[in-house]
Amino acid sequence: MPYGIQGHETIYEAYYGFHIADGLSIKPDFQYVNHVGGTTVFRDAVVLSTAMNVAF
Repeated sequence: MPYGIQGHETIYEAYYGFHIADGLSIKPDFQYVNHVGGTTVFRDAVVLSTAMNVAF
């Protein structure tokens, strides 16, 4: 059973990579999700994540 009126979901994303040292970088990521699941029942969401690259 779907929640509320079905519509669209929009995701805005910003990310950037930082070079820390030779073979090491970190990439933080920010996402803002508008109309989660395409409904108006759930509040908007913020998603934060980080990726780390290590090369030998």
